[in-house]
Amino acid sequence: MHTQLASPSESGTTIIFGRLCISPAEAVRHTSGRRSIMQQKTLKKPIQNVPDLPKLPTFDPLQPIVPPHKAWNRLPISFSDMDTITPQIFNLFLTTNSIMGQLVANTNSYAQQQLLGPEKKQQHSWQLVTAQELYLWLAIQIHMGLIGVPPEKYWMKDGVYLPKDGLPPAAYLGKTRFQEIRRFFHVSPYYSPTETPEGLPCWHSKVDILLEQLWFSSQQYQVPGSNVTIDEAMILFTGRSIHITNMPNKPISQGYRFFCMAEKGYVWEFHPSSNAVGGDFVDVESRLLKLTDTGKLVHHLIRRLHHRH
Repeated sequence: MHTQLASPSESGTTIIFGRLCISPAEAVRHTSGRRSIMQQKTLKKPIQNVPDLPKLPTFDPLQPIVPPHKAWNRLPISFSDMDTITPQIFNLFLTTNSIMGQLVANTNSYAQQQLLGPEKKQQHSWQLVTAQELYLWLAIQIHMGLIGVPPEKYWMKDGVYLPKDGLPPAAYLGKTRFQEIRRFFHVSPYYSPTETPEGLPCWHSKVDILLEQLWFSSQQYQVPGSNVTIDEAMILFTGRSIHITNMPNKPISQGYRFFCMAEKGYVWEFHPSSNAVGGDFVDVESRLLKLTDTGKLVHHLIRRLHHRH
């Protein structure tokens, strides 16, 4: 739209809107006339009485059966004042003497079955692994992960030195022995079933010994408070497996997914879930069969909490 100011005249300055020439006074009268027409059209619609909204209902908060309480730990006295994770905490929760005995037996059994079986054409010698060696092997695995050094560089000269005494890793466990143990390391017996008696897949049967021990210790050494959270958590894993879950928008985008009941960072109960076969079977009441699998799992975790505390 083109606007041009012309020379003054008796009726005032002429404003040209395209091909229409009007004076400023006529423009004002034209605009006010349109506004009055719009107001008349608006007033033609009768204003209906809007009914009053109902009053807000009275909020009656749920009264808990058990009075609210805070969480407290039941760790041994020697561990109560620890603020950081130490090897002693690791041994207390996971690598107990009983667990280490099973790991040693299952690792030696699998190595002998692979190397010394009657169907093997060439016999290989296998030096039985001891609990001390297995402790060192686990410690080196954890240390490599913490400092981010791969196994092929861990034993290089002028490479990694353990901070406690300044000795190289070979002073504790050689590279060849480390690789032998890693090749045959087994948590559960090699003949562990991959299906339950009901025919359901049991994809985590090879680590059930560690999962059950961790689950037992987590509930033994901590009493949860009244405010707990149920949410999913990821355990980082970048290898190949049909059971891992990919979540690009999460802090840990790839790994094994667990549904956890936790409070202030302490996981009290957990439930593994597979991307291929889903979560483990959860038995619920008949009235809850219409719930989704996630809803059934949440109800299952809450019931476990109710039965224990």
